[in-house]
Amino acid sequence: MNRAAVGAALGSPFNRFLKALGYDLGRPAQEEAVMALLVAAGLVAFIGVYLLVGDVLALASSAGLPRNPILPSAQSRAVGKEIYARNCLGCHGPEGVGDGPLAKQSQPGLDLRPHVLAHSSGQIFVWVTHGLGSDMPSFEDQLSDEDRWNLVNYVRTLGESSLPEFHAH
Repeated sequence: MNRAAVGAALGSPFNRFLKALGYDLGRPAQEEAVMALLVAAGLVAFIGVYLLVGDVLALASSAGLPRNPILPSAQSRAVGKEIYARNCLGCHGPEGVGDGPLAKQSQPGLDLRPHVLAHSSGQIFVWVTHGLGSDMPSFEDQLSDEDRWNLVNYVRTLGESSLPEFHAH
């Protein structure tokens, strides 16, 4: 790329800034360094906007979800564990990794751990309530709202067990 093209792309205020830093845009190696810097800055800006938009969309999508009215206490989780044993263990397995006796190996999504870490309690409640197509049945008619929230409180602990342990030294 020649100096005229770089100058046109960057504009004269930026050119003056680069000259103040000691860059000579007439030298090819420095032109390439400046272009690499611009590409890197553009990439950083793009990633920042992407992450910001993702956070905004996540907040907007969770805005319409129900909020958990039941404190995730030891008692709630114990009730949820019993409900899980009766209704979920067959597919999701005892630790939520998708290795239950009724699970099909080709069935995606049976490992609950990444889902309970990545999604809100409200989203999990909606999935338990309405099911997920033909892969997971709805439990709206089988479990009360309170039981479904207790179940949510329990399955969230399955995700915690998949986190790496950190030890303070």
